[in-house]
Amino acid sequence: MHIAFQRLLLLQLLTASIYGILAGRLSAQIYTAIDDPLGVNGWGNYAAGISGDYVVGGYIDTNNVSNGFLYNISIGLYTTLDDPLGVKGTSPIGISGNYVFGSYTDTNNVSNGFLYNISTGLYTNFLDPPGVNRTFLIGISGNYAVGGHVNTNSYDNGFLYNISTGLYTILDDPLAVNGTLVSGISGNYVVGGYIDANYVEHGFLYSISTGMYSTFDYPFVVKNEYGTQPSGISGDYVVGDYYDTNTVKHGFLYNISTGSYTNFLDPLAVNGGSSEDGILGGYVMGDYYNASNVDNGFLYNIGTGTFTTLDDPLGVNGTTPYGISGGYVVGLYIDANNAEHGFLYNAAPPSLTIMQAGGNSVIVSWANIGSYALQQNRNPALSAGWVTSGFTINTNSATGTNSITISSPTGDLFFRLVNP
Repeated sequence: MHIAFQRLLLLQLLTASIYGILAGRLSAQIYTAIDDPLGVNGWGNYAAGISGDYVVGGYIDTNNVSNGFLYNISIGLYTTLDDPLGVKGTSPIGISGNYVFGSYTDTNNVSNGFLYNISTGLYTNFLDPPGVNRTFLIGISGNYAVGGHVNTNSYDNGFLYNISTGLYTILDDPLAVNGTLVSGISGNYVVGGYIDANYVEHGFLYSISTGMYSTFDYPFVVKNEYGTQPSGISGDYVVGDYYDTNTVKHGFLYNISTGSYTNFLDPLAVNGGSSEDGILGGYVMGDYYNASNVDNGFLYNIGTGTFTTLDDPLGVNGTTPYGISGGYVVGLYIDANNAEHGFLYNAAPPSLTIMQAGGNSVIVSWANIGSYALQQNRNPALSAGWVTSGFTINTNSATGTNSITISSPTGDLFFRLVNP
């Protein structure tokens, strides 16, 4: 548990009056370089994904071969990831729970996907089936991994892999003429795009439980030759890109439940728009080129519609985010010597606010971002007194907020948000 990520809220819970005191943030937004000590060439270092206490990424060794690493945030320990079949390189691209996923390159310079089980240290390799040139993995959700392969006609098809049974399901949208591209998975849904006869991309959702495809197209696409380009999914939201008449790229959100769309563009994106690279919970992650034509990252808060710039102080030639989990973002920055480094960004937790709800009741609320847990304590001087709050948390998806209601409170209560 990262106690540095917290805000304290004191409720003077008196029958006559209610006072709220919010302490200042205990940790600022901090960037930490993530560079495996074996990466000695000054380029090719990156942090690709994060889950819990682990960061995955890669580096280039003295033989100019790509290697992966698993970095334990709590103890600062790097573990090398080299797929036994990856004679010419191993490149992790993400992590989910107990699994790292990515690609390796064999002796024939053919790239294929792999899964690495952190607990057992074993690799599962996604070797080319007949008629397929290469395979790659995109993401994991629960017991399923998704990815794609390139067939002999050089068209992409997706696949769904059941980790427990080892069974594959080929994902090929029936409306696809020139390929099916998978971009993410969350719960029961796989998201991606299919290419029609005119080489225009359309979004699709594939339901794992029913095996059915459904098409979605951002309704205000005005540069039709680019179409609708989904890039990720989290819960009820799909994120992606479209182009306007000036060939400027914009982001969109698609709400699966309501069928509604929201578009957005970072106001600092002045050279070609922005790329929406992923989504987790209440945050969209992406990057854009600023007025100096330098790449910067951003986080877009779905609930508030606000942007936070990701710009590593050492990344004078660019900062690009690749992964997000809870209060952390990982990615790559390029220093003044054009050397590449991984970074870990400690995002500030959301603020806790209180308001009187009527009578002696109060509401404690905060933005629904990351994976913060609400804790409470009667006496903050007693560290052992912090426990998970027993109040029912209500989530309002329309406003992007969480809240609890305390009826007729007595005594003092302290609240804090922690990033488990």
